Amino acid sequence: MPEQITDLKKEDEPLSSCKALCASVLLMEVSRISPYTLDKRLQTAHQVRVEMPDCKIALLCDDNADPDTAERVKNAKKMGLIDTFFYSSVSGEYLASALDAL
Repeated sequence: MPEQITDLKKEDEPLSSCKALCASVLLMEVSRISPYTLDKRLQTAHQVRVEMPDCKIALLCDDNADPDTAERVKNAKKMGLIDTFFYSSVSGEYLASALDAL
């Protein structure tokens, strides 16, 4: 399978999974590695909002290892591009509770 087609399928995966599961929340990790970059994640968030407007978008990033990306994620929240964000240093229990509250 050509690399472009494989990459396209990987990029569509969060959206197709959300649709298949009728998800109410999409949590995506953000890093500097493609396809997990903030720009790619915001593209996915936009697609999900268009096709599933009731699905909440949450991003997870490492503010210690990548403070610049963490700042950009925070700004995405301020601009209304995502519903919330979390730093990866939070506990799993906290993350699950916060997502449940969305």
